[in-house]
Amino acid sequence: MNLSQKTKAALDLSQAFEGTVPYANITGNFDKMGLTCGALGKTFSNGEMQKLVSRFTKVYGQSEMIRLMPIKGKEYAKLCAMSASKGMSGIVKWSVTPTSSSVKQPHKQELEQFWTSPGMVSIQIEDAENREGTRAETALIDWRGEGSFHEFCVFFDIMTQHGSLKNLTRADVVDFVSQKGTLKKAGQAIADECLGVPSSVVHYKDTRKNGKLWSGLLQQASKNSQELFILGYLRASKSNKKWIYVALNRRGTFG
Repeated sequence: MNLSQKTKAALDLSQAFEGTVPYANITGNFDKMGLTCGALGKTFSNGEMQKLVSRFTKVYGQSEMIRLMPIKGKEYAKLCAMSASKGMSGIVKWSVTPTSSSVKQPHKQELEQFWTSPGMVSIQIEDAENREGTRAETALIDWRGEGSFHEFCVFFDIMTQHGSLKNLTRADVVDFVSQKGTLKKAGQAIADECLGVPSSVVHYKDTRKNGKLWSGLLQQASKNSQELFILGYLRASKSNKKWIYVALNRRGTFG
């Protein structure tokens, strides 16, 4: 598989965590990001959404965008042309309530038509290849593992969620294992940590369930899979404390 093919396949896996409508996954302002759309959850507040919308209009024209969004297209284009800070007050009104994950109609339906259109899907795939795909390929080479698609998917998903490995390398995994004694003991330590998370942790129920599941699976997993799992744990640990186990729950699915 070339990079383009691997990116498309990995993108299809990663976006399953974002919602149920591939390449759209429309979500409101529950997280104070204004609006989130696309396979990899591009948000309005950080301007990533607007970059893809701008690319679409340059390639296909604003008239094609309005054809796909006949009622709300002009307003969407106007909001996306503003700075994120200026456009936030307007885009927040598209949510059912200012703190809702649900988006009003016909806004949501038209956004889905736009983001799932062949042109916008193509732009999303190209963007993912140039960003997350390229970074994942570099990480895959640096990892010096099996060079498998499985490894690529792990790195790709890390890039979609975290942007980078934050300088983590295989040496950090080896060091963690050394501290715990053996590879299996290292994996078990992570599983035990998940089993014991307090109820104050976000998604603590899923974390505890996964801890129990991983406790058994890691003992049977290949050396490479165990090391990737540990790498996922180490990277999740560098996240905002609130989201460490949310990230780990997702990463463990890939590892």
